[in-house]
Amino acid sequence: MYVLRIIQMLFGSFSCVLIYLTGNRIFNSKVALLSSIFACLYAPLIYFDLEFLDTFFIIFMDLLLIYLLLFAQKKPSPSILFFSGIILGLSAIARPNILLFAIFVPLWLIFYFRKEVSLKKIFTFILFFAIGLLLVVLPVTLVNYFAGKDSVLISWQGGINFYLGNNPQASGYKAVAPGIRTTWYGIYYDGINLAEKLSGRKLKLSETSDFWFKQGFDFIFREPFAALKLYAKKITLFLGGYEISENPNIYFFWSDTRNLLKPLLWKKLISFPGGILLPLAWLGILLALKEWKKLSLVLGFIFTYMVSVILFFVNTRFRIPVIPFLLIFSAFAIFKIFEQKEIRKKITLIFISILFIILGNIDLTSQMAPVYEAQFHYILGNAYLKENSFQKAEDEFTKSIQISEEQPRGFTGLGVVRYMQGNYPEAESLLKKALQVDSTEVFAYRYLGDIYARRGEYLKALQEYQMALALNPEYGEAYFGAGYVYANLGELKKAVEMWEKSLVYSPDLPGTRQNLERARRLLKESEK
Repeated sequence: MYVLRIIQMLFGSFSCVLIYLTGNRIFNSKVALLSSIFACLYAPLIYFDLEFLDTFFIIFMDLLLIYLLLFAQKKPSPSILFFSGIILGLSAIARPNILLFAIFVPLWLIFYFRKEVSLKKIFTFILFFAIGLLLVVLPVTLVNYFAGKDSVLISWQGGINFYLGNNPQASGYKAVAPGIRTTWYGIYYDGINLAEKLSGRKLKLSETSDFWFKQGFDFIFREPFAALKLYAKKITLFLGGYEISENPNIYFFWSDTRNLLKPLLWKKLISFPGGILLPLAWLGILLALKEWKKLSLVLGFIFTYMVSVILFFVNTRFRIPVIPFLLIFSAFAIFKIFEQKEIRKKITLIFISILFIILGNIDLTSQMAPVYEAQFHYILGNAYLKENSFQKAEDEFTKSIQISEEQPRGFTGLGVVRYMQGNYPEAESLLKKALQVDSTEVFAYRYLGDIYARRGEYLKALQEYQMALALNPEYGEAYFGAGYVYANLGELKKAVEMWEKSLVYSPDLPGTRQNLERARRLLKESEK
């Protein structure tokens, strides 16, 4: 783990270098230096360098892509465009929404070079760019076609994500939709099962995606005013300085008293640093529009990436690839203000900056704060639970319940603590409470199954495991429990089937392999 984090931090360090090189190319060395310092100290960038996500890679690749294209802007050549296509392809595999920028690049090439080189040469540039892109993306598409038996360019989740961001219940920043659970496995399974139920037939994954795209567009055209209001909210969220968490709350975990970098991220009257630097970035863009042609590539990237995010829903992880470029414009705005010699213009710029900062700190997610905070205490409690720190885990789960009883996970977590302490009656009561709050709380079903299995109430246990597996067909622990129940009921064939599935989905679960081998041996002996 430490090695992976060191590698990610190295990528993050190289990204800061690329920010300097990009800032120097589009502005000057002073802007470049200040923007790279901002990047080194920008807490969300540091945070994602340490998270086991593809975000650090996407940021680096997008910076490298823009730097290569800026190099081509000064001295175009087929080889640079070819490598640019490869870099964009690598970024697209990690997150396909950058393909919108891939459409923009050929248009930019035609626009920028139409008076400088022949049309034939421009199309040569476009061809080499497309070849580089296809060399990376096409193998993924072919694997999807031949191995998955489906026509999927990179991934199939675009449709369901589009619907999650465009439906009557959509918040603009959270994956919420009617009939779909908010957990990752809930979105996956409910997205497929609900689409097939409403379609009345079995669907390929590409057809599932098409189905949800249609549902999202139906909402937009059926309720245009609601959709416009939703998109206005998403644009505001994207432009604002508040960091919108997807799962773990950045503010919550950054506030750990052991964190020496704690002063780099906080939220009180304003959200620091985004609440200052991002509003300044939008001011910087406005001030730089005099040189719009020179900046057209970078502005095109910012705009297309923004569109590709707000089409779905907005959060920090999806927005952060544009942050390095916005930091360059923040630095540009600051130098513009301080270098302005005319007092009246300087005061005007300062006034506009303050106005932008006020607008950039409007928090449209505050109504969800209790729910999010409860969820984050659950996550922290779960981490303590994995370390067998039962008292700390109990404290966090209790805080989660106190903050919001609308979240079932606090009851589930506290129930698991009681289960591990051997207090089965209280564990059962808490787990049932979790299911009263949310009947799709899959972990509660699994642990209720474990409690009943320990009591020898095998049929009740089996019912709970089956409920868990209906909600999450890849829940290895539930398959393990069901295997134990079937073995005790003397149904060895079914026990073998359950333990085989448990090995597929949870290969490191202790005891599964030994139980499976013993059951197979007994089954073979009984068949002689």
